[in-house]
Amino acid sequence: VDLKNKFIRNWLDMLCFLLSGLPADGTIAAEVAFMFAEWYRPGVQLDYPKGGSDGIINALVRGIEKHGGEVRLKAHVSEIMVAGGSAYGVRLKSGERIRAKRMVVSNAAMKSTLRLVPQDSLPSGWAEEQEETPECPSFMHLHLGFDATGLREAMGGKELDCHYMVVNDWDRGVDAEQNLVLISIPSVLDPSMA
Repeated sequence: VDLKNKFIRNWLDMLCFLLSGLPADGTIAAEVAFMFAEWYRPGVQLDYPKGGSDGIINALVRGIEKHGGEVRLKAHVSEIMVAGGSAYGVRLKSGERIRAKRMVVSNAAMKSTLRLVPQDSLPSGWAEEQEETPECPSFMHLHLGFDATGLREAMGGKELDCHYMVVNDWDRGVDAEQNLVLISIPSVLDPSMA
């Protein structure tokens, strides 16, 4: 779609950049459609479950343990072990080897994961191709939580919003270096996060 309105084009670029790390022309349309449908449903609160991200983490841990998995903290992986073209486990920095029952999943960035895999176990040229993938631009996302007792009165009765976005120069584009700052204050939605 060729958007003519500069404000709408910039707004869409910003939302896409916050979603995917890329402006609209580099973001998958399905992702945008899904997120817009979610964001603009009545009563939706963006980004923050009650109780904060601890609630999500604890639910994930319960699910993993319920299905026989184990979550380890401070267990630095030094190598993804591969044999016969398949990952079968990991070696920890401590030297301990952990064999996977079904699969090895890495949530590290692609380039970090590649450094954990023995280079001779990867298809010829594939690792080099992945290394050439450009990094996404970044932006600053500041998360704040504070006790806002008395703040509403100090602000003349105005409510504090959960999100504030600052773009220094729209003409530079939202993905320009040090051009976009997002400030989120989840304690506005859930005071227990202060």
